[in-house]
Amino acid sequence: MSDLFANYTNRVSRILSLIIAITLFNSFSVKAQQGDRNATEQIVDVDTVATFDPETRKESVVYVKNDLTVHLNPDFLPVFYLCKSERPENRDKCTTEKLAEFIQKNMIYPMELKESKKEGTVNIRFIISDAGIVTQIKVIDSPDQYMFMEAIKVIQFLNTAFEEAPFFPGKLNGEPINYKMILPIKFKYKE
Repeated sequence: MSDLFANYTNRVSRILSLIIAITLFNSFSVKAQQGDRNATEQIVDVDTVATFDPETRKESVVYVKNDLTVHLNPDFLPVFYLCKSERPENRDKCTTEKLAEFIQKNMIYPMELKESKKEGTVNIRFIISDAGIVTQIKVIDSPDQYMFMEAIKVIQFLNTAFEEAPFFPGKLNGEPINYKMILPIKFKYKE
């Protein structure tokens, strides 16, 4: 009986990997609209920083604006760290597959949802900087706050999971650029 369960679990895991890989491939390998090679988009995030001075016992709040230019039509898309040894023609496919595997391996179905067995997709946006670091992570939409938090956690983990930056940056005219990625992360309940 346990062999049957292990076989079933293995099949479900492979099917989920395939679904994630196909979704990632569709979202990652499609470049931005054809057109101007130098087309850009401004990404603006505002962070709130609160400080407390123990001598004066006063709190101050500062708003920090992060303004970043991302390129929409790079000559080369960013390459996932685990795909650096792949041949150039295989890097996009490898990036899609290995990123899907990384997410599946490191994502945890939220304990708070086990009773309801809720499923859904979190669409998350992040920037792969010109240094290959993941930055400015933002959830576009999420069916649940626990899925929201887990999606952010797994994307943030990219920056610490490897000895180097998680991506080799995209390039335009031979120069590294900032690239915006929108990624659907599917949560499926598994027993």
